[in-house]
Amino acid sequence: MAGATNSIGWLAEGLAGRGHRVCVGCRKESALYSRLGSGPVEPIPMTFRGKFDRRNMGQIAAAVRERGIELINAQAGRDRYTSVLARWRYRLPVVVVHTRRTMPSSSGNFLQVRFYTRGTDGIVAVSSGVAEALAGMGIPPGHIRTIHNGTPPERYRNLAADAPARLRARWGIGAEETVIGCISRLKLQADVLRAAARLPEKKLTLVFCGLEENPELARLRAGLPPGRRVIYAGRVPMDDVLDYYRIFTVNVLPSAREGFPQALLEAMALEVPVIATDIPGNRELIRDGREGFLYAPGDEAGLSEKIALVIRDRRRRAGLVAAARRRALNEFGIDRTLAGHESYYRELMRRRTRPGLDSGLRSR
Repeated sequence: MAGATNSIGWLAEGLAGRGHRVCVGCRKESALYSRLGSGPVEPIPMTFRGKFDRRNMGQIAAAVRERGIELINAQAGRDRYTSVLARWRYRLPVVVVHTRRTMPSSSGNFLQVRFYTRGTDGIVAVSSGVAEALAGMGIPPGHIRTIHNGTPPERYRNLAADAPARLRARWGIGAEETVIGCISRLKLQADVLRAAARLPEKKLTLVFCGLEENPELARLRAGLPPGRRVIYAGRVPMDDVLDYYRIFTVNVLPSAREGFPQALLEAMALEVPVIATDIPGNRELIRDGREGFLYAPGDEAGLSEKIALVIRDRRRRAGLVAAARRRALNEFGIDRTLAGHESYYRELMRRRTRPGLDSGLRSR
């Protein structure tokens, strides 16, 4: 289900489809490696054992030299370090970009900020909220470029018509039963359970994908009124995730922190009403009352009211899902993401005038 795996895959495959040679360094046992193995992108097995993994630095240097790589876009915490250290250690004539997909977990410190600023040619933030947080750490705003994550419209075409019925049968969910869904690792799912306890519906099913029940969630489930059922679907294969959205009456994303959530984009593209916490990242996708609803984290009463509105007001629901689908596919389609990356990469490569960096675009 990992949104980052999808986002990186779509970016790599999309750039390759535009005529660029693209290589992706990742662990051989990762879902990303398996996904890219049969396509136009070359996966390169790498270790990524830590921020100072010397073996990984050597792997990066070898890939740059053997494949003529001109630009590295590091996508996660460990390779953000090893990509910079490899360039410095091996004097690699390569542009280094970092992509930040999540909100920074700390305010940073002088040395970290200096490392990220001096070690990279630029930083991609997947939302304005992430960009603002990075600037708040002390990274110069001019060193940051916001390029929103995107979603490919073709992902939502030709889905199996009978898949929702099969899923409902698997879990014993009636065709007309109200389903509140959440596709996410553990976040603030307790908000959803507390909100569900306030709803007057006599029969209601909550479906959580991506997590297992913990003691707090078990206690809240035990306190639900009769007729409320909770299903923990666990980890769902990426190919099956879209089918779960299609059985949801409403999709809730209860986050305390988000970069730019693919889970909301997917639900919006599939015309599932969306409700999310009122935080940066979510706010860039949902304008409260237009494409969905926002609520304050921890405000289960407010969440309950908005779930009830979506369930009962069919006219309002239809307006929300139509606007959400347009926004997801038109404003945040993958083509815009690809064009943004191409433009930024070329700008950075023009800025660096070292020999070998201005002959074309290649991306890791």
